[in-house]
Amino acid sequence: MNNYLKPKRFFSSLFTCILFLQTLHAQQNLVNGYVVTQSQDTIHGKIDYRNWLVNPKTISFHSPSGFVEYSPTEIKSFFVTNQLYYSAIVEKEISSRDIAHLDINSDLRLVPDTIFLQTLVKGSKSLYLLRDKDGIENFYVKNKEEYDLLIFKKYRGKDKGNRLYNQRVVKGDLIYVKQIQSYLNDCPNILTRQKEIKYSKKSLMEVFQNYYDCIGDNMVFKKELERTKVALGLVLGGTVTHTNFKSNTLNHHLINANFPVSLRPSIGLSLDVDFPDNRKNWSFYNEFLFTTSSTKAQNTDFVNPSFYTESDNELIFSHLKMYNLMRYRFSKRKTSFFINSGTSIGLGFFHKNVAILNKVVYTQERMETVEAVDKIRKVEFGVPIGIGLELKKYTFELRYEWSNGISNVPFLKNPINRYSLLSSYLF
Repeated sequence: MNNYLKPKRFFSSLFTCILFLQTLHAQQNLVNGYVVTQSQDTIHGKIDYRNWLVNPKTISFHSPSGFVEYSPTEIKSFFVTNQLYYSAIVEKEISSRDIAHLDINSDLRLVPDTIFLQTLVKGSKSLYLLRDKDGIENFYVKNKEEYDLLIFKKYRGKDKGNRLYNQRVVKGDLIYVKQIQSYLNDCPNILTRQKEIKYSKKSLMEVFQNYYDCIGDNMVFKKELERTKVALGLVLGGTVTHTNFKSNTLNHHLINANFPVSLRPSIGLSLDVDFPDNRKNWSFYNEFLFTTSSTKAQNTDFVNPSFYTESDNELIFSHLKMYNLMRYRFSKRKTSFFINSGTSIGLGFFHKNVAILNKVVYTQERMETVEAVDKIRKVEFGVPIGIGLELKKYTFELRYEWSNGISNVPFLKNPINRYSLLSSYLF
């Protein structure tokens, strides 16, 4: 029986680990913060912070007096990890902004919602954001105690310049631009300070920054825009490689050779691109890894006692591999579990590809040295999947990879299974 880990067993263990990690993720992530009550009292404590992609409808708060869950009707605001939220009852526009599902008219589809609005800018003039579960963003400004929706609607309207085909083109009602001009009217040239005002967090926050520069005042609070983060790392570890050969048509000396696993060190560099705007804890993880494998196997192709071939096979090869993986972190804590998967491509370097054949025909023996694999595949493709732990600047990962191997011989398949235990340090 082959002495290597079974991929099915690995995936079963991996699935069990994922269920365990999801259970851990469901536990609380208590972070220092405060809430402001309806009577304007400030209570400091810990908030179960979830790095919300969608504005929360409730929060869990832990203070010395105990644990309580607050809704927008019970508190005025809360603050955690440089994020400020205010309780509000608002109208939101829910029309799809996906080009494939746009409405064919400009009629607004407004629905009420009771929610915590995220503060983007707070001062004499303030800007707020509501992102719902469908990813639709609505922006608000505050007039006295009311939150006014900045109105924007994307739809398919008729192209008046093409009467023959009556085509519909993507249009957008830019009512919000006039609303902003009216709201920030103590800076008359506010619209000329910016080439284009888009209905987006970055663009609208830029308008408000220009406004405060114009009037010579300071903001009380400004939400820091998240930027794409790139981290370079050094990767070290070990890789277990199992090589085997299969064929339904060929009678090849490698097919029945039981190659033992090869355990060799691996070294490389990583580049982790962390997406901005809390995109569900995803990042694009890239890795350049140098791996090697050295394995020997003996085999006898037996026909009868007077006719058989003995083979002594040795394969020593290396790969410079590039991994492109999508990584999902189960939380944004300093200690976080993750899972990643993607594709790999490897450039092969071969140090030894030798088979010593001893052919016996009756009383005659003939020994020859040939290439163990007649045609070598120089570029290898693979599918990796891994699970791991991030601990501040350190990362530990257990990874499985299947690849199409080194054989380029027609009908001689060579699936390679790799199991790697890797650690990395991010600079």
